[in-house]
Amino acid sequence: MDDTLGDAGAQRIIAALRHAGLWSDAAAKTVPAEQKPMYAEQMKFIGQAAGHFEGETFHIAAYDHPKFPSNPQRWQAWQEFVAKTYP
Repeated sequence: MDDTLGDAGAQRIIAALRHAGLWSDAAAKTVPAEQKPMYAEQMKFIGQAAGHFEGETFHIAAYDHPKFPSNPQRWQAWQEFVAKTYP
C-alpha cells in the first residue's frame, strides 16, 4: 500500500484484510536496509490495483520473489476484496 492514507488508514485496511482472512496475524516481515538493493533485483512485478478509502486513492501491488513467492489465488482474492470493499 502507498502513503496517501498514512499509517492509520493503512492499518484499518490491513485489519479489514485480516478479518477477511487475506492478511496474516503474524508480524510483518522486513528486509534489512543493506539487503534491499539485492532483494529488489530479485523481485518480479505481478500487478497492481487501486481502491478508495476516506476520500483517498490507495494502491496495492503484488510481486514475486524466490523467498516470498506470489500466490495467484490470494492476489486475485485481494483484488476482488479491494474492488468490492473500497470501490
